[in-house]
Amino acid sequence: NSSRQSLNSVSFILDIERLKSKIKERISEKASSAISSADSTLGKIDPATLNDPSKLVDNAEKLGLISPAEKFFLNIKTLGIGRTYPTYSDFTVNGVPVNGLDLGYQLGILYFAVAVGNNLDGINDVSFKRSFLSGQFGFGEKENTHFFLSAVKMKDDPNSIQVSPSNLSLTPQENVVLGSEGKLNLFNKLIEIDGEGAVSGLTRNLNDADFTSGSIPGFINDLLTPKLSTSFDYAWKGKIAFNNQATATYFSLGVNRIGPGFISLGAPNLRQDQFQFDAKFDQKIAEKKITLKTFFRVYHDNLINWKQSTTTTTSFGINLGFYFPKLPFFQINYSPYSQRNDNVLV
Repeated sequence: NSSRQSLNSVSFILDIERLKSKIKERISEKASSAISSADSTLGKIDPATLNDPSKLVDNAEKLGLISPAEKFFLNIKTLGIGRTYPTYSDFTVNGVPVNGLDLGYQLGILYFAVAVGNNLDGINDVSFKRSFLSGQFGFGEKENTHFFLSAVKMKDDPNSIQVSPSNLSLTPQENVVLGSEGKLNLFNKLIEIDGEGAVSGLTRNLNDADFTSGSIPGFINDLLTPKLSTSFDYAWKGKIAFNNQATATYFSLGVNRIGPGFISLGAPNLRQDQFQFDAKFDQKIAEKKITLKTFFRVYHDNLINWKQSTTTTTSFGINLGFYFPKLPFFQINYSPYSQRNDNVLV
């Protein structure tokens, strides 16, 4: 019996980008041929959209360059069988390994995704067998304006392994996360607004006694069984960005809050108990040969005053790059960092 998770895996991943590249080559060849021969078929499409990824299928259909089977596969955003790493959002599912199926499909303005399988194998005194089930549904495309609802449930099987009486740290867990996220592009992507919010319920030990209370909504009991070790918390974030490609100017403001009890087993790298504000400004000049990049970030913990002190971290940076042809690449970078704590010894 192995004492660690198996590193061996078999997976099938559909490479959508390669298919898109082939169809784009066909459109470019058709456009070049039509221009050289004065073919009227090019008039069916707007030349300005030839390099627009969101118009790829429409242009290919108008020029008769895509088969029904290719159109079907182009609508598949993700398809993985075996060892997969589904990604929905920062707070719900973000690259956690799943042995099973990961599918995302775009049907017009509708988008849906599902992932199902096992996240962990059962190993005595190491880990319980952990099931994984997630889904996402909404309107729009991930790369453009959209609004999605997401849900993920991960649950350990308490009977999947044997646990030594002395091993008190290993307990079967259950985690449910419900979230929503969206993006709004305005003025031909000159301004982009995006945000996400999520609520997490985590049971640290499924062997604990049930927690019964009339104040718990019925749908919560349908999603997970509240125990004495069950806790809930939330997280949210928002950002607004200005991106003027004509002047090579980028500016953004962002804020996020992750509660101290917010835990998503589908996004294990999240840092809890944090409120953060950040700003970025990038500017390219001299025909993009000189690049200025700046950022400012400040965050603190102890959001509900459960610690004896609050730690605040502040950082900012300035990067100046020179990219002149036939000359060595040169960069100047300055990034100070400071941290303070309000703890007072009595």
